[in-house]
Amino acid sequence: MKKHEHSGCPRKTLENPKEVLVKARIEKGAHVLLDIGAGSGYLSVLSAEIMGDSSTVYALDSYKDSVKLLEKELSDKGIKNIFAVEADAVNALPVQRDSVDICIMSNVVHGFVPNNEMEKILQNLNAVLKDDGKLIIIDFKKDDLSFGPPIEMRLDIKELENILKPYGYILINSFDAGVNQYCAVFKKNCLQPKWC
Repeated sequence: MKKHEHSGCPRKTLENPKEVLVKARIEKGAHVLLDIGAGSGYLSVLSAEIMGDSSTVYALDSYKDSVKLLEKELSDKGIKNIFAVEADAVNALPVQRDSVDICIMSNVVHGFVPNNEMEKILQNLNAVLKDDGKLIIIDFKKDDLSFGPPIEMRLDIKELENILKPYGYILINSFDAGVNQYCAVFKKNCLQPKWC
C-alpha cells in the first residue's frame, strides 16, 4: 500500500461536535488539552469553551496553512488560551513532559496506521500525557462508506484497542459520534507497557 498523504483538511465532519466532546467527558476544570492533527482547530476551540478560560489547549497540525488560518481566527476572536502549533506528531510533540490531561485525535488515526506512524506518535504522546490522562479518538466506522477514507484504511474499535493496549491505553468508553463516525475514549494506565 502506498503511503497515505494527510490532507490538512479542516475535518469538520461531526454533526454535533460539542455534544461528542461532552459525552467524551471533556469538562470544565480540565487543564491542558492537546489536539493532534487539529486542522482548522474547531475541536480545539470547542474544547477550550467547555474547559474554561483557565485551560490551555495546544492545536497541533503539520500543515502550515491550517496553523496560520487558526492563528488568525484566534487573534481575531481574542482567544488567549489556545496555541496553534505547526508540528508533526511523528517527529515530536512540543509540549512539556507529563503536562497533558487530554489528547484528541480526530480523523487522523486511519492515516497514521497504514503509514506505520502510530508507534512513534504513541511514544511521543506517552511522554507528554499524564498517567490516567485520556486519549479521545474520533474516526470513521467500517460499516458506513457514504463519506470518508476507503474501507481498507478504516479501523473498528476492537482493532484500535489492539493497537493501543501495548502502549498502556485501556478503553473506558465508546459511542457513535454521528452517522458514520465513532468516538473511543482511552485512559493511559502505564504499569508495564511500552514507553511509559
